[in-house]
Amino acid sequence: MTEIEQAERSGRIRARVVIASAAIFLATFAFSQDGGRSVDIVRMLAWAIWSATLLLILAGGGAWARPMGVRRLMNDEVTRANRQSSLAVGFWVAMGTAAVLFVADRYEPFPAQEAARMILTFGIAAALLRFGLLERRAYSA
Repeated sequence: MTEIEQAERSGRIRARVVIASAAIFLATFAFSQDGGRSVDIVRMLAWAIWSATLLLILAGGGAWARPMGVRRLMNDEVTRANRQSSLAVGFWVAMGTAAVLFVADRYEPFPAQEAARMILTFGIAAALLRFGLLERRAYSA
């Protein structure tokens, strides 16, 4: 298999994995509850590591196990443009979430950690979804 074929195949897989990761990330947020127990500290640490990993994949494209030539082909100008658009969407979703929480806090106070987790989760998931959908569209064209 040539590097171009490997990059094409890996890019298609990345688009699907990124969309699935965003959905799972949102689902775990929706079904998790913080009870202040020591197991919750482990869960929050795991969430922080998972968030950082997703951000690294979004920022750098992932595929670190692939040869440099394949990674370079996977991160062409279309992918870089898709990544920039995705990061912008993630930023604006995070800002919108922060604004909603700012207003909602007046009526129902949110702990800072929960608010930060919500802002980060929605921002990261939105960026991942946007990137995955744009990449899927690019590979289907």
